[in-house]
Amino acid sequence: MTVLVSAGPEHAVVPPLAGATLVQARQRLTAAGLKLGAPTTQDGPQQPGTIINQKPAAEASVIAGSYVDVAAASGWQKIPAGLVGEDSATVVKTLNNGGFTVHTVPAPSTLYATGYVLSVSPLPGQRTQLATVITVTAAQYASPAAPNAASNASATPTSTPTAQASASPTHIPTPDRTP
Repeated sequence: MTVLVSAGPEHAVVPPLAGATLVQARQRLTAAGLKLGAPTTQDGPQQPGTIINQKPAAEASVIAGSYVDVAAASGWQKIPAGLVGEDSATVVKTLNNGGFTVHTVPAPSTLYATGYVLSVSPLPGQRTQLATVITVTAAQYASPAAPNAASNASATPTSTPTAQASASPTHIPTPDRTP
């Protein structure tokens, strides 16, 4: 009598797919004895079609012939919230790291320090294509204008009486007429 002992199903190691295209991912999986599952898309700063997530994870040991699901970058990203009121250099860095191109526009302001972000367009929280240029309007501090000397002329007292009536009546004492 012959007894056969099976070691179980053959296993394969899942290759890393992050950064690959769908075509490259399929090639890597086929070479490893695995199959590409139905791809999905996910928003992120990566170029559209680039693999940004996979399940099972890279280097996992799975049964040969298993499917590996992937998510590819959609080419869309949500503009982060909380940008207005921040320093423009920080906002530009945040948006650049998110895959956006940024155009900064200065706006004169007597209320806010230079670099204070006044607005972002498209609006924070909005989902937009990575190719969209984000406009950041930042304060450029300008000192308030000095008061005009001509407009304050009437507020300055004169040393000699004038024919012009004063804004408030002047009290003149009158003699007491009681006997």
